[in-house]
Amino acid sequence: MAVYEVRGTDRRKPDSIHLGGHAANVTSFDGEDGIIERIFQLMPPANTFCLEIGAHDGHDGSNSWTLINRHGWSSLQIEADPSRFAALSRRYADNPQVQCRQMMAAISGPDSLDGALEQAGAPVDLDFLSLDVDGMDWHLWQGLVRHRPRLVLVEFNHTVPNEVVFIQDPDPSVNQGASLRAFMELGKSKGYELVATTITNAFFVPADEFPRFGIADNSIDSMYWNEAYWTRIFQGYDGSLHLAGFQKLIWKRMLPFTAEDVQPLPRSLRTYG
Repeated sequence: MAVYEVRGTDRRKPDSIHLGGHAANVTSFDGEDGIIERIFQLMPPANTFCLEIGAHDGHDGSNSWTLINRHGWSSLQIEADPSRFAALSRRYADNPQVQCRQMMAAISGPDSLDGALEQAGAPVDLDFLSLDVDGMDWHLWQGLVRHRPRLVLVEFNHTVPNEVVFIQDPDPSVNQGASLRAFMELGKSKGYELVATTITNAFFVPADEFPRFGIADNSIDSMYWNEAYWTRIFQGYDGSLHLAGFQKLIWKRMLPFTAEDVQPLPRSLRTYG
């Protein structure tokens, strides 16, 4: 029987490095609230305006609830799902500093991030953008050109290994996401540097603010290493495909899969030569 095993140690640096030691949750899921608070201690807010897109009901999993409700920030909250938007609207109905908008964000035009921010009267250099739409995140950030958030939080697909650049098609009906490396390259092209990660989120600040954080090495392997969720695929001499590492469909109730599920050739054609 063939042996499939990934050996080695977790190379991610301790959580105390790169702001991870400040992780804490109020409404966020993986420590984002505490990291955001620490970032704005090191890089003080300029205008206390934030945009959260993929705002859900404004509370569960929110990365901006604490800023709005405990620190008095102004905000634009965007949610596409009708039932979630109804809950979001009810939550902030009595808060004149919070605008809620139901829309499916687009890469360009009036429903782009730039378009929505302009309609909301947001500062060009708004302090915080939280972007989590489970698919088009990379394309929406790429399309943001007239506004320059001082802190950008984006959700990446954490099943993609660090060496892979993966970007889904620019199709809002597709839910595949993009890899951390893809976001890092996009951030660099926009003049941003990575300052922190959680399991599925990455935090970027403008390059001119980066020295405030005292990070000597923000290369991808220094900032993030989470191979427990990475799946490797390789070939046998006979045309068979083999898998190692994580073998469950995370977003499909952890449904397991095997190498037999991904074979391009029937067994009769898996021969050497």
